[in-house]
Amino acid sequence: MQSGIHKLTLSVLTALLFTLLNPVFAQHAVGLHFAVGISYSTAPLKPVGERGFYSLAPGFDYQYTISEKLAWVSSLGLLSTGRHTIDSLRWGSETDGMGNYVPDPTLPHKSDTRVFQLFGAIQSGIKYYVTDNRIRMFVQPYLEGDIFLSHRNTTLYFLDNGDVDTKTSSAEPFTPKRKFVFSAGMGFGADMEVGEHFSIYLVADGKIMTTDVASLNNAISLIPAMKVGIWYKI
Repeated sequence: MQSGIHKLTLSVLTALLFTLLNPVFAQHAVGLHFAVGISYSTAPLKPVGERGFYSLAPGFDYQYTISEKLAWVSSLGLLSTGRHTIDSLRWGSETDGMGNYVPDPTLPHKSDTRVFQLFGAIQSGIKYYVTDNRIRMFVQPYLEGDIFLSHRNTTLYFLDNGDVDTKTSSAEPFTPKRKFVFSAGMGFGADMEVGEHFSIYLVADGKIMTTDVASLNNAISLIPAMKVGIWYKI
């Protein structure tokens, strides 16, 4: 029985090694990508005026083709994310003494807060091709580690005429509670060959990122994005 298990294990390892070293399938490719998305907070407690914040993600790619339908893909790049909140303001001094609200045109009545964070992103996943045509459709689940690089919290206060009230506006740095966070995502896309060595791809991507932006509990970001890239087969 034990001998049979050893033979089966050896057969599986031999088949896997043959697949990895088989020149028909084993191909290396390097590439570049650029993604544009919007970051949304899924925190249970967040400002009423919170909006999506643009997310950008340039980077370098590496792909190792395992078989006709399977490839291992990794990337190294940058990821920007954050929060955008617009609120209406009322001040305690804006009253006629009888409890009625009387706006003061010298005070700002609108705030625009943008919390920007920049990460170094290391991503790794599996690409599975579902079609074998010249344009090859695929799905790509992945995991990602994000290393905190910088943060900026900018708040602008606007007067009723649209001018910025520079006396109350501010821009401050921020130190996060943790400098390494995780993401998990899934992409649906297509590769298209444009030459012997080159191919281009387009991916509709979505990821969940555990972030620590602003003073929110369970501040998790949902980032849908579109990614375009180019491969060069080595």
